[in-house]
Order: sequence, then C-alpha cells, then structure tokens
Amino acid sequence: MTAMRNFCRGLAADDRGATAIEYSLIAGCVALVIVTAVQLLGNTVNVLYQLAAALF
Repeated sequence: MTAMRNFCRGLAADDRGATAIEYSLIAGCVALVIVTAVQLLGNTVNVLYQLAAALF
C-alpha cells in the first residue's frame, strides 16, 4: 500500500507532461493565428492580382 501511495505522490509532483501540454497549446494558438491571417490576406492579395491583371 505504501508503494502505491508513493507512486501516486510521484505522479502528482511530476510536471514534465504539463510543460509539453503548455507548449503544444501555444503552438496550436500560433498555428490558428497564421491560418487566420493567411485566409484574410489571401482574399486581399487575390483581388490585387486580379486588378493588376486587368490593367494588362
């Protein structure tokens, strides 16, 4: 019973997994911002290219 209690205490004190989860959440948020920016700017750039093509 003591071994099981020590094992559970060790798991509760270990924070390596929490750090990996935090980094993955940050990476996910950065990816979401990049995708949103590309979609918003993509439409604008497309319109500019069409206007430039119409001039020629």
